[in-house]
Amino acid sequence: MKKKISDYRNEIDIIDLSILKLIENRCEAVRLIGKMKNENSLPVYVPSRENQIFSELIKHKKILSEENIKAIFTEIISSCRALEKKIKVLSYKIQNDAVIPKIFGNAIDIFKVFNIKSLENIFNNYDYIVIENSDFKNNNFFILNFKVISIVIIFEIEYYIIKLNLEEL
Repeated sequence: MKKKISDYRNEIDIIDLSILKLIENRCEAVRLIGKMKNENSLPVYVPSRENQIFSELIKHKKILSEENIKAIFTEIISSCRALEKKIKVLSYKIQNDAVIPKIFGNAIDIFKVFNIKSLENIFNNYDYIVIENSDFKNNNFFILNFKVISIVIIFEIEYYIIKLNLEEL
């Protein structure tokens, strides 16, 4: 007997429930890690760990593209990370609204500024600043206590992710 669309949809519903259960298990593990990070003053966002996760997953891909795997897992990681702490990201002069979520996922707070005076007055209220390479180099960046923790290329443009709260480094 030939399967109907409804049969495949029922299979998908069962798979979706399994995926949700696995994500919930992941969330529990993240909560425990988050407690340990907090006790040891470790940062919530660790780009090298996320890159390690992506690399391992991509090794096992069969159907999905690398870009799809990164998109799916960026959101899973972002949602899990928000259980530890919802990070606050300052977007400096970035016109494309897709850049910040492509780096951090959507489970974050984003604030956009477009001039240096605005940035000087508020940057201490945020966990990270994301700034385009050309703006970073052209402004001889004014923040004294910062560390570039990651450099990413999105849509063929290089961006610096800057950590502002140095006691977490």
